[in-house]
Formats: sequence, structure tokens, C-alpha cells
Amino acid sequence: MTDRPTSAAYLASGFRDVDGTGELATFLGCLQYLEELPTVQAYKQQALNRLELGDGMTVIDVGCGLGFDVARIAAAVGRTGRAVGVDPSAALLRAASTNPRVTLPNVAWVLSTGETLGLRAEVVDAVRVDRTLQHVADPRRVVEEMYRVLRPGGRIACAEPDWGTFVVTSGQREETRRIADFWCDSFRSGWIGRRLTPLLRRAGFVDVEVTGHLLVAEGVDAIDRVFDVKTTAARVSASTGDTSFGQRWWDALCTDEWPTAGVTVFLATGRKPSGESTPDAALGQAVAGSASAD
Repeated sequence: MTDRPTSAAYLASGFRDVDGTGELATFLGCLQYLEELPTVQAYKQQALNRLELGDGMTVIDVGCGLGFDVARIAAAVGRTGRAVGVDPSAALLRAASTNPRVTLPNVAWVLSTGETLGLRAEVVDAVRVDRTLQHVADPRRVVEEMYRVLRPGGRIACAEPDWGTFVVTSGQREETRRIADFWCDSFRSGWIGRRLTPLLRRAGFVDVEVTGHLLVAEGVDAIDRVFDVKTTAARVSASTGDTSFGQRWWDALCTDEWPTAGVTVFLATGRKPSGESTPDAALGQAVAGSASAD
């Protein structure tokens, strides 16, 4: 196979340190392609609906990537609201700040990880994370940090795939299981989808609701762009010493009449219990002083 099994652009692990891979174009292409998939748009809309956004609210998107969801949030909270995109990748934030689909003025960018948002407690009205916790070694710390910055009564939405549910059409059952397991185990938190409900409840959220949404890609090109299956097959070959394994599996997939792959995205939402808030007017200063995308 022509792929480089050790490439830092491997989608299952490369998002942990996009800036360090030196292959930004691969990750930009994946994010842009995912944004256009109808099944992705469907669960994203569900997540926004359940956040119950309104005019004047301040909302954080943790792991904002190219900022597509920041744009949706900015439109929902109006000119008096604030949409804040947070990401640990300076390169992705630069790309987000120049994204022609993120044009509203009520947007801010913060260079930070989800474990340390750099904001005072109880200063935001809603917070979301989407396909980011799968790359985090300890998702509990991110969820607890999201809880900390939320005002009482504020809402959270977490959308994460569970790679234990990953499926690919193939007549090679045992070989496909090996590829699916390798892909799942290449994520730091490959089973994060099924863990969202207990994570939210242990952090203190109430009214927790979880639903499952299929993320589906059809056709060999789409499957490879979204799920990086050709590189995964090559990596399985390299790990087992069976140099022809990956090519055999890939060739068989290419001959499938209607190749399809998918995974279940778990959408978990909840609310921070209402109570006496500790107002803090420092959000604007915190955002302004945290980072720009430059």
C-alpha cells in the first residue's frame, strides 16, 4: 500500500497534536468534509436545539476546530451574545478566524485545552463539546471544567462517537474486526460515547438525556476521508507483519457494490443545578486576554 503507516496525520491520533504533526491540510480536509455530511448536520442541530440558546447568552465550544459550530452559536445568541471557540491548536484557530462561514462579530477565539479553560467560575450560559473528548486521556477533567464555568441552570451538550460501534460493509468479517478494533484503540478514549451519561452525572449535571445518532459515510472515498480505513489497514499490516493484509482488505472494499461505514454518535445533554449564582463580569477580559488566533 502507498500510505505511510507511521504518518502523524493518522486521524485517530493526530488530532491530539495537530500543530505538531506538520500535516495541517489532512485535518482541515477531514473537518471540512465532515461538515457537509447530512448525518453530521443532523446530530449537530439536535445538540444546538437541546442547549436552548437565546439572545444575549455566552456559549463556549470546546475543541472548536474550524469554527463551524461557533458560527451556528453566534447566530443563535444574537448581537448581544457571545460565541467563544476554544481549541489547543493555534493552526486550527487561525484557520477558524479566517473561515468565510464564520463572519459574525460576536465571536472570540481562545487558545486553550478543555482541561483548563482559563475562565472564572460560573460565567457562561451554555457549553458544548463535539468529537473532542475521544482524543482526551481523561475526559472527566474536561467535563468537570465545563461544569465549573457554567452558571447555575446552564446547559451542556456532548456529542462523541463510540468506536466500539464502528461498522464497515465487508465480507471479510475477521479482518474487518481487526481493523475496527485497531482504529478504536488508536483513540485515547475510543469508548467515550457510552461513558458520557455517567461522566455528566458524576460531575453534578441533572436532567441528563442521551440519544444515539448514526454518522454514516457512503462510497470508498467518503469512508476513507472520514474513517481513515486505508491507513488503518496499512497499520494493521505493519503491526502483524502480514504485509499483504491491508492491501487485500482495501481491494475487497473497493469492489463492494455499495460500500458503507458508520458509527454511533452519542449525544448527552444536561443542566447544572440552579442555585445562587456568583456573578462575574470578567468573561470579556478573560477571553480578550487568553488568545487571539494570530
